[in-house]
Amino acid sequence: PSSTAFAFMHTRDNNCLKYLRNAVERFNGGVPSVFPVDLFEHIWIVDRLQRLGISRYFEEGIKECLDYVHRYWTDKGICWARCSHVQDIDDTAMAFRLLRLHGYQV
Repeated sequence: PSSTAFAFMHTRDNNCLKYLRNAVERFNGGVPSVFPVDLFEHIWIVDRLQRLGISRYFEEGIKECLDYVHRYWTDKGICWARCSHVQDIDDTAMAFRLLRLHGYQV
């Protein structure tokens, strides 16, 4: 939330403000330093399992992770969290690579 607040202060992007209001409401006025990181976690765990060479033991879980990530894919890419509206180049690039590698249309 802090980086989104900084981005909002400089851009006045309503998507940033929407995300911040959602976080404040969800946590009853207080906000954790990072919230949520669900897409980031799904993307990077698949990458790590593949790089370790053990992805064959987790094929069902990997498919579930990639299906989840694909549900939140947009023409602009992906955010690090499903309720964020600010796309992230790092997570977009990793998600794009993994989704294409596994046959998803992105």
